[in-house]
Amino acid sequence: MTCRALLLSVSALALASAAHAQSISIPAQTITLPNGTLSVPATTLPLADTATSSSPSSTGTLALPATSTTMSDGSKVTTSAANAALTYTATPPPATFAVTSPASGATETTNPVALKGTVQSNYVNVAGYNSTFVTKICPDFTPSGGAWTLSCTIPSGTANGTYQIGIAAFTVPAGQGGGSSESLTFPINWQGGSSPPPSSYGSIPAILATLNPGHTYAFNAAASQNFQTSTSLNSALWGQDNCCVYGASYPYNLNGVSFSAANGLDLHASSSGIPGISTLQGSSPYNLPQNGSYVEITAQLSPSWPAFWLNCWNCSNESEIDIFENWADYNVEITVYNNTHTQLTTYAVPSSAFSSDPTKSFHTYGFYYGATEFAVVIDGAIVWTWPVSNYPNVALPIILDNGYCTGASWCGSEPLPTDFYIQNMQVFN
Repeated sequence: MTCRALLLSVSALALASAAHAQSISIPAQTITLPNGTLSVPATTLPLADTATSSSPSSTGTLALPATSTTMSDGSKVTTSAANAALTYTATPPPATFAVTSPASGATETTNPVALKGTVQSNYVNVAGYNSTFVTKICPDFTPSGGAWTLSCTIPSGTANGTYQIGIAAFTVPAGQGGGSSESLTFPINWQGGSSPPPSSYGSIPAILATLNPGHTYAFNAAASQNFQTSTSLNSALWGQDNCCVYGASYPYNLNGVSFSAANGLDLHASSSGIPGISTLQGSSPYNLPQNGSYVEITAQLSPSWPAFWLNCWNCSNESEIDIFENWADYNVEITVYNNTHTQLTTYAVPSSAFSSDPTKSFHTYGFYYGATEFAVVIDGAIVWTWPVSNYPNVALPIILDNGYCTGASWCGSEPLPTDFYIQNMQVFN
């Protein structure tokens, strides 16, 4: 009998898993022998050991199964079960641009927030930004071995809740133009923001001594509501805002009204409708009289079209006072109209009036409705006054809504969905 060495081709090895597998796959193949053709079926063969990530190159053994095949001339070809040495290398998969730590949506309470991740080898710089990639909040980092680490500072005044960190990788070093980039956004649950201001519900605001010296005020409990301790609207005080419909697709309704202990009343605007509430019309306890009355809310504005205003929408008097409207993210404006709805004055509140972004933090907004002067108060400070001359003396309902503008030139582009949070509304007469 003539013994010949039989060499199976294992050039097309396939690891059984993404990790370093304990077997290889040999494809089906045909081997030509002097006395015939031997067909070897596809098979999976075990390896005696495996490579590891710390030692990817490893020597193992390939155990061929014992077989016996009868050829056309009657001879037999056999393979023994003897082990043959095999050297193999396990190659880790190529890196992808991703965050590996912490987990998506992880709660973070302090600055800086540490992020770790991987990136392809052609990227030489990684940096972090806010969700719009405008403000850099994580300094540049040069990856090493496809790994990067960022130390991110969440901006002061950021409200607690979901915060999206924008992360970008660049093929050129920091400070250089050109090249290409790749980006992703990563959410965290930020709980390191300042807590909402302590509630002073029912307490007489100190600013009234300046606005109307020598007069005594009382808290009007019937015309006020603490939304942080409520689970529904006071039906004796509030009704639906039916003033205006800005586009048939976005009618005012009460679908987006909900409550929480932290944020109070949530007017949630979405494509299914615009939430708006109004104190009941024609009922004097719930309409603000022009006799030095004062109304105040504690609120976090939405980035769409939230409004805090006075208007009699089902009576002949068309007087309107917009204590504030917020246009498209951060443009707070005060406007006054007379009883024929002619605009008398308007004022854009400067950003310096706020200690932090009003769309990401709570502030107090007050309106003094005097016979000879109107005033708007933000966080206890007067930001606007207007001397009243021949203004119709009329008690007006109070309206809170979270509107949506359909792209008119006077309001800009606004996102949906959005949330307008009001912790309380207080009236003092």
